[in-house]
Amino acid sequence: MNKKLFTFFSVILLTLFIIVQSARNIHADNINQLKRLITSNNSDYYSLIQLNGDQIDIIGKYSADPVEKITITGSPLSDYKINKEADGSFSATLVSSQADGFEGYLCIYLQSGAYMVYYICYDGGWYFPDNGLSERNDAKFDDIRIAAPSTAALYLSAASDADEVEETLSELEALADKIVGDEADDYNKARLICRWVADNIYYDKDAAEAGISIETVAVHNVLETRRTTCAGYANTFSALLEAAGIKSVNIKGCVAAGEVTYQTLTTGVENHEWVAFWYEQGKRWVYADTCWNSRNYYADGAFYPGKNDEQYFDITTEALALNHRADKLEQRTYFSALEGLKPPTSVMTEETVETTVENTVPRNTDANQTFSTNEIKTALQNFLDLSGVSDGSPEGLLVYLGLTTYGVNQEIGEDYYIKTDISYSEYKNKMLQYMTEEMFEEDFTVYYKNVNGILYFFYGGGSGT
Repeated sequence: MNKKLFTFFSVILLTLFIIVQSARNIHADNINQLKRLITSNNSDYYSLIQLNGDQIDIIGKYSADPVEKITITGSPLSDYKINKEADGSFSATLVSSQADGFEGYLCIYLQSGAYMVYYICYDGGWYFPDNGLSERNDAKFDDIRIAAPSTAALYLSAASDADEVEETLSELEALADKIVGDEADDYNKARLICRWVADNIYYDKDAAEAGISIETVAVHNVLETRRTTCAGYANTFSALLEAAGIKSVNIKGCVAAGEVTYQTLTTGVENHEWVAFWYEQGKRWVYADTCWNSRNYYADGAFYPGKNDEQYFDITTEALALNHRADKLEQRTYFSALEGLKPPTSVMTEETVETTVENTVPRNTDANQTFSTNEIKTALQNFLDLSGVSDGSPEGLLVYLGLTTYGVNQEIGEDYYIKTDISYSEYKNKMLQYMTEEMFEEDFTVYYKNVNGILYFFYGGGSGT
């Protein structure tokens, strides 16, 4: 072959190789990969995992329940070393190679038989996938809904019975005092309560299969039967936290379980509920999923205790994002629930409405004057609160608008939305009397939805994973 022609083709082939390699590198760069993961903010119960090619280095501490062994599901180890200290500290090195595209779980087994798992992948080396949910989950704390007292009453007593609510609150106070004892630090109080709920409540598989109702997750029933599903775990935990003087929020969202995989976690249906509490001394929110810490379950009429752990107490946002997506955050004040069962203290009249609107809703008397969304939202909420007939809940708003009355059509669906006999267009038209369509679409569709032209409103809670 002509030397010049050979050189020409060599250059072409080299160029093509560089282009292909560059494309492969760009593809790899587009995949978000975590090479370092801290599993918990709790210095007595955590692992720090470093990934470097085929090698995995781990240090950590499980003071009350030391590490027994570490494995990767479906991936034999070519090298494995672990050093354990008397105080529960440890260090370990694992070496394993896999074909690109491999997905498995890094499993940390403790001496009690409890274990923790972390979703891990291989593509030229080990990595934890990063779907961006850690930032999205944390951002949800900027939009916490304050539940009405009537909502808290429902989660204490499925019948919203005042006597049952009062009895449950008394039981919660006594139980919280017993659990925390003389402990003064809120973080340690919450950890003790989290352990108690995980150890003493059982996941009700029978109810999950038959269909979850408000009876399944109401705190009175949970404490009485010692079984429930995820929302009942969350309700009981958050109610006990309040009894101990700790603020918390219930988080409704999606987890990678059942039909939802890691790949569909960002778009999967809402199927779970857990909690975060405010640690005042640390000035931060702390995630805690008592349901996923517990391996107790109830099935076919029998209780089966499991080996429980604390993987989901103070789990880091990065570790939580491997299998949890937060959608709605709701703060409930269970100890004001009885207020929500009282009848309205005032009745709206046409004169009262006009006076209230005049005093609280901005009037654009100046053609150049504008109001922010927050100003309008605040004015509208003031209007509803001052009216004396709205409790600020999704249902309360519908009552104020004259579209329904409390307790009508209270059949709660599996996703904790209640179907009304109101057309969605009627609801929207009423709301547009108080705001622009842009504001309505942005802020007043969050707890309401349109199903075949019918209005549904959110009553909180979670289904069953």
